[in-house]
Amino acid sequence: MHRVVSIFLLLLFAPHVSLFARERSPKVPFHDLELRFRDSVTGTAVTPAKLLVDGAPIGRFAGDRATLTLERGVHTIAIAAPGYRTFEMKGIIGEEALLPTTVLLDRVALPEEVSPARLKAFAGGEERMAVIAGYVVDDERGTPLAGTEVSVPDTNLGTETDDRGFFILGVPVHAFDPKAPPTGTLLVSREGYVPLRRERVALLPGTQKVYRFRLRAGFAPLPEIIDESEERGNAAAWAFDERLLPIRPEDLDHWQPDEDDDPGTLDLGIPAETNATRPTSIRVGMSCSCRSCSSVIVMSIQTYVKHVLPAEWIASWHYNSLRAGAVAVRSYGGWHALHPINENYDICSNGCCQTYGEATYPSTDAATNITIGQYLLDESWEIARSEYSAENNDTGCGDCYTGTCLYDPVDCGRSANGHGRGMCQWGSQHWATGAENAGWPRFYIWILLHYYKQYGWYLGF
Repeated sequence: MHRVVSIFLLLLFAPHVSLFARERSPKVPFHDLELRFRDSVTGTAVTPAKLLVDGAPIGRFAGDRATLTLERGVHTIAIAAPGYRTFEMKGIIGEEALLPTTVLLDRVALPEEVSPARLKAFAGGEERMAVIAGYVVDDERGTPLAGTEVSVPDTNLGTETDDRGFFILGVPVHAFDPKAPPTGTLLVSREGYVPLRRERVALLPGTQKVYRFRLRAGFAPLPEIIDESEERGNAAAWAFDERLLPIRPEDLDHWQPDEDDDPGTLDLGIPAETNATRPTSIRVGMSCSCRSCSSVIVMSIQTYVKHVLPAEWIASWHYNSLRAGAVAVRSYGGWHALHPINENYDICSNGCCQTYGEATYPSTDAATNITIGQYLLDESWEIARSEYSAENNDTGCGDCYTGTCLYDPVDCGRSANGHGRGMCQWGSQHWATGAENAGWPRFYIWILLHYYKQYGWYLGF
């Protein structure tokens, strides 16, 4: 009897014992998953109103953070917060130690200050201006940092953030010079914080980009330096990092969507509905050395595409090229969401997977929104692992052919860059603009089928 009472008291008063403690055993280990919640647009902290694990509500969590004690297996975690779309993610608990995870929640409505119309109006019709806007927050607390200076070093260009941590800045882009790609430097500084210096920032005339800057509290004699060229895939790197010369001015022209160019309907020869599983979120490994990453950000598939597309494509490209790119990026990411490369994350954030960039653009956001829910599907009607590379010409089958021997006349004579499989990124731009040998400008669905139908793949809605 005394032994039974002792065991009861031990279970009752032992520290850190959850309601599920009776199930703890070496065969069924538990792990703590640490989550913090942030706004996907502003980067500010968000406090959920409700948090559920496998349908069961979690009664207590502190503000913008939660620590979930989970047993081995796959769990479904749902988050709800006022003004945000309900978010659902998976948590995979296995042998590996769990990494700190940030969850990005999508607002129901975009903040007015970063609406496409407001950003475009700031340029005042100046076609040679690149508009740079965004938010600055405390990295640890997620609070807006008012009074932060955002400037272009060695110029008189600069501004300060307002009470929302918001800033907007216009940077004139000078006459095109093929030997000096349009890049610059941004410095973000505030007293009591480590300055942030972003170098080789892409400056595209006639475009607008939105950042989310996070500053670390403390002092450092030198700023934290981020080379933005590391946030660009090969196709964009050709334009901005002097890997392709000469580059033509029209290669960077800003294209405004003209919906009259879009056909009303296209017969794709596929069912309107398929059985393909559609992931709604993706876990992205950050701070990666190839596929080995040290932290995780979880976000909706849509937010993921909005960050990857301008890093892998060029935001000023024709909208049909960007739309084709959005579908390819979504499909590649969606495939990895269903086939994770690690227990902690589905996909890495660099060129070993797909390049994830900090900035977003209204042009690539629009391409992502217009193609929402569209995936490339394989012969089994499952999401396809849709590869692409910068320039597929002459990568194994000779001039005018891709690496898989697909005839691609718009890229005849161009230097190879990449593995040559799937969609040719620069080729998508050439088809979209009706470049030499294209005949006429092509719609994004035509571009996708041109490059991927050789695999027996189709476009699913």
